[in-house]
Parts: sequence; structure tokens; C-alpha cells
Amino acid sequence: LIMILAGISTHFNPAFAGMTAAASPEAAMSLAEQWRYFFAGGVCACLSHSAATPVDVVKTRQQTDPLRYQGLGIRGCFVKIAREEGPVMLLKGLGPTSIGYLIEGALKFGFYEALKPIVFTAMGGGNKFIVFLISGVIAGAIASLALCPIEAARIRLVSDPNYAPGMGGALKRMMGVQGTLGVLFQGLP
Repeated sequence: LIMILAGISTHFNPAFAGMTAAASPEAAMSLAEQWRYFFAGGVCACLSHSAATPVDVVKTRQQTDPLRYQGLGIRGCFVKIAREEGPVMLLKGLGPTSIGYLIEGALKFGFYEALKPIVFTAMGGGNKFIVFLISGVIAGAIASLALCPIEAARIRLVSDPNYAPGMGGALKRMMGVQGTLGVLFQGLP
């Protein structure tokens, strides 16, 4: 879907095609030309993760309250949540999921494509697999750093529906308790 939306291959962008070790960074596509990678990655990640929101609600509930859902299986949990809290509860966290993965997908795929020719040039050419790997690691780190606070807010909203009225309220409350850096780097050792 990403390749169709962008109208290109996400593993072989035109700026990377035919580059040699002597190629200059100017040969890479400009950020203005990169919009399609950011757009396609964001839209596709948003759609795919948003569609999975009900499954994610069930998974989060099973993890945060295992005794309540013990022995029910995924189908039984769906039914229990829908009966006790209404079917709309299965969409709790849809906003943070959609926004978070729109940003995450845009950053991950956009930076991956933007970084490939830069890393290739910085390495003086060489093995394209290593270039792809380094570009992917850097892009993934950037995307994850942006996603983590939003995902933490989503988990709070799903595990405790009364925690805050929405993502903004959850983030504000979390920052008040943990501080900005605590929210950004929550879960790191």
C-alpha cells in the first residue's frame, strides 16, 4: 500500500538509484521531494494500526488486568468488554493510535528514504545492505521517540478509562506526575 500511495518503491528511491561512492549529498532528493514518503508512510501506518484498535484494547486489558479476563481468550474478552462497557469501549484509544502512528509512520518511512543516500555517501559507498540497515535503525529510533509518549497515553486511557477525557488530558496529567522527560523516556532501563 505504501508503494502504491507513494508511486515508488520504498526500498529503491530515485535519489539512491545509480549513486556511486563519489556522489555528493546534493544528489539526494530534497526534503520537498521527500513528502511522498512521509505522507505514504504516515497514512498507511495510521490506517493499519487504527484498524487493529479493538484487538489492541483487548490485549491491553488482558495485560493490565489478567485476573479479570483469565481464561476467556480473545473472543471472550471482546464479548465481556462490549457487554460490560459497551462496544464503543473497543475503540478506546483510537485517537492516540491514529495520531501516534500517523506521526510514527511518516517519520520512519520518510527518514528511511531520506537517509539512504546520505548514509551511502558518508560511508563512501559500499554494501547497500549496511546502508539500508543503518538508515532503518536511525529512522526507527526517531519514529519510536515520537511515538512513545503517545502510546503511553493510549495505554493509560485503555487500562483506566477514567484517567483523562482524551489524549491531551492524559499527556498533561502524566507530565504533571512524571515530568516531561519521564513521559518521553518511560520504560527505558
